[in-house]
Amino acid sequence: YVGHSQTKIIINQSSVITPGFATAHIQTQLIDFGTTNNKRMNRMRLIGDKAPAASNITVLASDIDYQTFSTLGTVNMANATPELHRCGMFRRRALRLTGLNVADTSREQRLEAIEFEYEACAT
Repeated sequence: YVGHSQTKIIINQSSVITPGFATAHIQTQLIDFGTTNNKRMNRMRLIGDKAPAASNITVLASDIDYQTFSTLGTVNMANATPELHRCGMFRRRALRLTGLNVADTSREQRLEAIEFEYEACAT
């Protein structure tokens, strides 16, 4: 393997989920970290408001240009570390976060960024 790195994708302001809406989703553009070499995603953390109660967000990935998405796992935003581990190999990947909800309709749920820890492979 070539190297180990960490990076963030900043989510724009339209990702604020307003009270009263049941669910929403966020989809990223293709992520390749500047190379078409294989990458191993070791950890992915969602950065945002800590939910006061269980608030599960399902993370899906598409490695074939948005054609199909498969589930990487579910993150509970009420956890101290809302993250997934061992998220697989890819060259280019789009992410979709679904099930964003507001358990308490008196507050917004905000996501600020997605933080990645990954290894870049030689090919």
